Amino acid sequence: MKKLSYIGFDLDGTLVDSHKAIYDCLKYTIPKYADIDVSKIIDTVFPLTLDQFPNYIDFVSKKDFLEFKIFFIESFDEIYYKKVSIIDGAIKTLDFCMNKYGNENIFILTNRRNKSAIQICNYLGITDIISTKNIYSTINDGSKNPKLNSMSNIVSKYSNSLEGYYVGDSAIDIESAISNRLLPLYISKKKDDTNISVFNLKLGYNLFHDIVDIIDVLEKLTTKK
Repeated sequence: MKKLSYIGFDLDGTLVDSHKAIYDCLKYTIPKYADIDVSKIIDTVFPLTLDQFPNYIDFVSKKDFLEFKIFFIESFDEIYYKKVSIIDGAIKTLDFCMNKYGNENIFILTNRRNKSAIQICNYLGITDIISTKNIYSTINDGSKNPKLNSMSNIVSKYSNSLEGYYVGDSAIDIESAISNRLLPLYISKKKDDTNISVFNLKLGYNLFHDIVDIIDVLEKLTTKK
């Protein structure tokens, strides 16, 4: 295993549980703009940016999508963000990383809007550990996985001699990490998760059931200089 110098984290599904919050907000906001059963598309759109929604949801028109986007953002930021909860072990894991490597070597990269990400991180105490300047949001570049290029911009800030890891819970996270020469640490509780075989993940090496489980692996890696 490579020696760790810096580490990044996904937010939704990795550090925080926002699935129900997004589901409830979609149920409240989307009926006016699209005829769709939210329960059938939530797991597809959950890890995506809002701008990617029209690829999977048949909005009546572009205007309807833009109106939905505004309505969703306003509703989530005013009401539904309070339904987001911290995942068990997330704070302990972040504390460990900060003490081990220094907060300058820890970042969050999320498909969530930056304002919303910071709001949630403030609400749940994550910004007590990670500075808001190290919380990044993906930039929509029209690609299927905009996180890939956004991660590249972050990685470029670190020395080429440093090794990095990225902790996430989706195929998008794994693909982005691998493409940027970071070792993905994948969190999944699913016994039949196809990502495990597709990416040849190994339990205890880069596959974990709970985020706190990565601490045992990180303990064995080089600390900050």
